[in-house]
Amino acid sequence: MLIEILPLDSLPQQESFVTQTEKIFFESSSKTHFTSDDERAQFRYRYFGIYLQSPQHFFVALRNNEILGYLAGSVDTNALHFQLHPYLEAFRSTIEHFPSHLHINLSEKARGLGIGSKLIQTFENHLQFIDSKGVHLITSHGARNVSFYQKNDYRLAQESFINSNHLLMFAKSISSIEK
Repeated sequence: MLIEILPLDSLPQQESFVTQTEKIFFESSSKTHFTSDDERAQFRYRYFGIYLQSPQHFFVALRNNEILGYLAGSVDTNALHFQLHPYLEAFRSTIEHFPSHLHINLSEKARGLGIGSKLIQTFENHLQFIDSKGVHLITSHGARNVSFYQKNDYRLAQESFINSNHLLMFAKSISSIEK
């Protein structure tokens, strides 16, 4: 089972792969019902579409022209991210030390095969190459992905309670990764 991890901008049929990746995004999302097409489009943009603007930081796991998962990354959590996700304000001081961030989703059939770890390793190597200080991600207390991030050497950097949600920020210093 040969699985390639490639940046989205290197794929010749980008539109077809974006469609496959978007399907995984919605299948993996905890939000499944939308009151309107506009609400669905806004949700897609906030958590998926914004990352398509920088396809060199968007990696896909590909097997026989089928997307098995993706990692949507950003090198710098900037003002637009804070505008789209006001809860980030609670994490601002930690984000300064770990400015890059990632979102990762796999198709159900690809979970537990090491593909997610390969996506993370590829993104971290990419961040090393461009001299990022560190990377973070935010998840919820009790989410099934917490142990996955810990297995990939992400450490709890900060917790915050926002609107009755217990949010966890995991982070990793890129300079600590062996080259």
